[in-house]
Amino acid sequence: MGVLRDYFRGPDSATVTDLMQRHDGDSLAAIDEWTVDVVDAKGLDPAVCLDALCSFIVGVEWAERRAGGRLIWPVLDGDALMEHQGPWVELLDDAVRDALAGVDDDRIPELAARWARIEEIHWPGAPDEALVPVLTELVALARATRAADDHLYCWMSL
Repeated sequence: MGVLRDYFRGPDSATVTDLMQRHDGDSLAAIDEWTVDVVDAKGLDPAVCLDALCSFIVGVEWAERRAGGRLIWPVLDGDALMEHQGPWVELLDDAVRDALAGVDDDRIPELAARWARIEEIHWPGAPDEALVPVLTELVALARATRAADDHLYCWMSL
């Protein structure tokens, strides 16, 4: 069983949290009142996969978590959080947004090929360009997010 992930933009955590509360944590792709872009990124988690990509983009060693995600929904603590089976929403650091937004379109194929080779998302037999579409969507989402002075979020569910 894989974890579903949608990346999306929002103006602030309070707005996103309120929306999640009112819609029982449904994916934003399923919520009619949410009109911003949502990128379906299935198994591409922010803590490892997106972090590695951002390291490649900015040209630093992938040695520590740079994505800086922080759980914003649900608002639980202690045992309740440990027992929660999802969904969850994480706020990503604006450095992720800015790194993705700054990617030159000409770099997308090279970055996608390098990204596809990390162990956590390696798809045996998949061509190097397999991640070009999702990377292109993430870059476009990040550009729209930065232009609106919004933040990037990741919705996750089992």
